[in-house]
Amino acid sequence: MRKNSRSLLATIFLLALTVGACGRGDAEADLPRVVATTPVLGDVVSTVVGDRADVVTIMPNGADPHAFAASASQVDDILGADLLVVNGSDLEEGLTDVVEQARDAGVPTFTATDHTPAAPEEGDPHFWLDPRAMQDVVTALGAAVEDELAIATETEVGTYNAALTELDTANAAAVADVPPERRKLVTGHDALGWWAARYGFEVVGLVVPSTSTQAETSARQSADLTRTLTESGVDVIFVDTGRSPAIADNIARDSGARVVELDIETLPADGSYITLVERLTETITTALR
Repeated sequence: MRKNSRSLLATIFLLALTVGACGRGDAEADLPRVVATTPVLGDVVSTVVGDRADVVTIMPNGADPHAFAASASQVDDILGADLLVVNGSDLEEGLTDVVEQARDAGVPTFTATDHTPAAPEEGDPHFWLDPRAMQDVVTALGAAVEDELAIATETEVGTYNAALTELDTANAAAVADVPPERRKLVTGHDALGWWAARYGFEVVGLVVPSTSTQAETSARQSADLTRTLTESGVDVIFVDTGRSPAIADNIARDSGARVVELDIETLPADGSYITLVERLTETITTALR
């Protein structure tokens, strides 16, 4: 990524850092509370609002958003939010009821996928892997924060969207070195559609034929995928870090492919949402060159 991108990322990091430095003491008692469901959204919200709101992220980093269920205290956080920020498109399968309960109780709710372009696959919730789609969400989120919490966000939204433009440009440059015949993806579940559509790749197979990790695959589907790998010459299966189903290893063994793990829904321990997408692109392009 270019030098000016690094400076933009440094600015983003400093904006978000103030939130992480604060405890839950008296200084936060009078701040509006924004509750985000996922770590990706929590990072984005923190950057947009800075230290002018108390940001609570419901899911711990590394949790499977498709399977996560909230504790009683987390339900209280959701129902007590001044603004609730959710991904939508059924990503948070286990939170559907409590999110609906919050809406019914009058909690202002921002649904990210209500503000994205049409998904590459119907219902695909993984929009954040396309930085341009995230720009639309950041712009709409800034407006929601201003409307609901009376917090000005123009500067933060502008800075963040500039960093997302730099990220998109860097991703496009990185994939340029991948030969056209290698731009075929087989993934653990249907999670890379947004990234693939943005950067000129094709998803040709899925270990779990669904946008959810909670779906199952049949023996016939596994056999079909093994044949797809063999006939297409694809030799890599990309799976979510820490969530590689045993069937992926079996398919890899039978087809001669290898399994490569990606952080798709988990923030790097030393980074942010932007770092997540940057490293995902690096992992994919390195494996396919």
